[in-house]
Formats: sequence, structure tokens, C-alpha cells
Amino acid sequence: MKKLAVWLMLAVMCFAVLTAGCGGGSDSPAPEQSESLNDNTGEYDPNEGGKGTSGEPIDLSTIKADYTAKNGEVLKGILRANVKVSIADGATVTLRDAHINGVNKLDCMWAGLTCEGNAALILEGTNYVKGFHWYYSGIYVPKDKTLTIKGSGSLDTSSNGGGAGIGGGRLRDCGNIVIEDGTITATGGKWAAGIGGGYYGDCGNIVVDGGTINSTGGAWAAGIGGGRYGKCGNITITNNITQITAATVTATKDTDAPHSIGAGEGRSCGTVTMGGAATGPIAQSPFLYTGTIDLSTITELYTAQNGELLTGKLGRQVKISVADGAAITLHDVKIEGYNWASTMWAGLTCKGDATLILSGNNYVQRANYMYPAIYVPVSHTLTITGTGALTANASAHTPPNDGSFSAGIGGGAYDSCGNIVIEGGTIEAIGGYYAAGIGGGNFGHCGTITIKDTVTKVTATAGEDAPYSIGKGASSECGTVTIGDKEGPRSDNPCIYP
Repeated sequence: MKKLAVWLMLAVMCFAVLTAGCGGGSDSPAPEQSESLNDNTGEYDPNEGGKGTSGEPIDLSTIKADYTAKNGEVLKGILRANVKVSIADGATVTLRDAHINGVNKLDCMWAGLTCEGNAALILEGTNYVKGFHWYYSGIYVPKDKTLTIKGSGSLDTSSNGGGAGIGGGRLRDCGNIVIEDGTITATGGKWAAGIGGGYYGDCGNIVVDGGTINSTGGAWAAGIGGGRYGKCGNITITNNITQITAATVTATKDTDAPHSIGAGEGRSCGTVTMGGAATGPIAQSPFLYTGTIDLSTITELYTAQNGELLTGKLGRQVKISVADGAAITLHDVKIEGYNWASTMWAGLTCKGDATLILSGNNYVQRANYMYPAIYVPVSHTLTITGTGALTANASAHTPPNDGSFSAGIGGGAYDSCGNIVIEGGTIEAIGGYYAAGIGGGNFGHCGTITIKDTVTKVTATAGEDAPYSIGKGASSECGTVTIGDKEGPRSDNPCIYP
């Protein structure tokens, strides 16, 4: 009997140890366990209620049971208990140097911070939120509800394994996310977006209207948008709905994911709009957006920086360049060059490797007859992508209406160029005398040319007496030309693909 009693007592003690530490139950096992520095000590009883509504902050270190923050409350300090912290439906809550470091345990089935409905977070100071159970996000937004984040502080948020930094979790849909201001770093777990959906979990619309955002997706997931096998709504970056400082956004996708901004692997997203331009999903990773440049306001030579969106008609005869390594968006751009002795440049000059993302209808015309409409230097690569249209014209000018010896996209009359990759958009390229539409000018050599089958349409027209519409000019050379699944230059004029 004594032995039986001892065994019963040991069994009860083991059960108590296994179930201690979290206030919630468990509906599925977690594949990983981690140790927690949190404890269940504290002095604040959340049943008191009302504390913080009069301006006195709630110290998270004193909370020892599940707690729901009410409208007007301020949360600060370090959460030391493994308890669920929520925001009441319709509440605006301030995070002031708040620290929630969730622990991945079987019975901690919740996010680091859970919105019970529509909610707003005001950021003050430095804040950190990490989810608890790996199925959940750092900050959870319920389906069909909206979380708005603003303030001058910072927020670093992530899941504890499989949820989004801000948004949904594994098999858990999420609502809408609006970021108006603040410095936010969001990191998605495995198969989850940094901001957006989790694995097999859909998310609503995402609006980033201000602040500095750095969002990174997990495996097969977007930086901003969908997780793996989860749909995403519309994504809008800087739509000026609040007139707060313009957003600076960096989005990084997983290597196997299709988009840094857009859908994760296996599903789709709604429209993607940046600075009022419907760009479609963005594949480049990391992708940076820094603001919109109206060319009509440019009065002197200008070099577009990584992440900028160019729009409008260039009103003066000044040189427009793209910085080395930059990816920029062209949205309804119009550059009409004039063949003057003082305009010795291309319509658009790449200073090194460059990516052009097309939105709307764009027109770029060379300035001097010796230069192409779009030029990339030798040993560098120009990549053209997006869902918009681009006409690159190196042939005619008004005024004066004269000819050219340069390619639409490629080399100049005597200037050789680098490599050209076209993987998206509707492209029309028109070359001058003895020059290809895409490739070499009269004497200007060209590197490799690759046109992928993901393009909408490419039309290349060579100038008079040029041997190829896509390839070398009359007295130049060109590297390997690959169009779809076929290799070799194209002599049909115009050449239309596909």
C-alpha cells in the first residue's frame, strides 16, 4: 500500500509539472519545445479592471493571468507569466517599451498579442512581441477585422515558428492590416508572411501608408502578403490616406516564394499598388520602396535611387539615370528627348545593374541620335518586368524629326552595352538606322539578350538596313539571344513575341 501511495503521489506531481506554465488548453501538439525565462510571479490581478484607463500604465510584469487590454490603456514592461494578452474589440491601446517574449508550449495556444476584433496599436518607445504556440502569429488579427498600427515608436514582432509576424497563423485566417507610422520589423515563421497570412491561412487587405517597414517571409512565403497556400487580399503601399510621412518599405521573400510583395507559393493575391501605381506582385527580393518622384518637377540631371517610383512627363531636357543596383518602378512615365548638341545621353541611362518594374503606359525616347532610348553599360544587366507597357523609341523625334543609329533598348551608335533580360510587361522597342530594336546599335555591341515566356508581348522593330530586329546592328556584335525556348537572333521585322 505504501508503494502504491508513493507511485500515486509521483504521478500527480508529474502531471502538475507537465501542465503548469500556461493558462490555456491544447488542441494539437507542437513539434518543438523551448525553454522560457518567464515565470508566474506577479502582483497584478486582472480582475481588478479599469487600471490604465485613467492614464496609469499596466505593467506587464505584474500580470499573472490572461488579460484583455481595454480602450485607452497603456501596456509597458516585460511579460513574465505565460499568459494570453489580448486587445478588446474596438480598443486603442498603447505599447510603451512593452516586451512579450512568447514560449512555445503545448498549452500556450495563442499569439503574442491577440486582437479580439477591430483594434489600434499606438507605438511608443521600443517594443517587442513574439508569439507563443508555433501555430500562431506574433500579433493576431481576426478574420474580417482590422488592426491599425501607428505612432513614433518601434515594434519588432515575430511568431514562435509557423505564424506571421503580424497577421494570421497556421490554418488561421486573418483580417486587414493598416500601418500608418512607426518603425516595424516583422518576421514570418515557416510558411508564413512577415506581414499577412500564415500557412494555409488567408489574409485580408494590407495597407502601408507610412513608417519604416522591414518585413521578411518564411519558407515559400512573401515578405508582405500571403503565406504558403494562403490567399491574400489587396496590398497598397503609400496611398496617402492619412497624409503621414511616406512609407519606406523593404520586403524580403523566401528563396522558393514567388513574390516579396504578393502571394506566397501556391495561391494568389489581389491587386498590388504602390504610390498609386498598380504594379502587380513584386518578385524581386529584397524589394525596396522609398517614395514617388514626379518627373515634371525635375529641373536638373537626376539619378533614380533603389525603391523609387517615377511618374509623370519630364518637362526639361535633363539626363535621367538609374543608380547601380537599383530597382525602380515606371508608372505612366513620358520622356521625350530632343536631338541637341547639349543632350548627349540616352532617354534613360542605367549606371550599372538595374531593374525596371512597369506599371501603366510608359514612353522613353532617346535624346541625341548617338544614344539608345534605354542604355545599360557593358558587363551589367538590365531586367525589365512588371505588368505595364513600355515603348523605347530610338528612331524619330519631334522636333526635329530625324533618324538615329542606336537601338531602342541596347547599344548606341558607337557605345556597346551590357545584357538585357525581359521577363514581364508589354514592350515595344524601335531602333534607328542600321540598329536593332533590342540589341546593338550601328557600331555598338550588345551582351546577351533573354526574353522569357512570362512576358505579355514584345514587339521589336529594326531600323533601315539593320540585319536583326533582336540581335546585332549592321556593324556590331551581340551575345547569345534566347527568346522563349529558342536560341538565335530574329531577322523578321517587326519581330512579335509570342
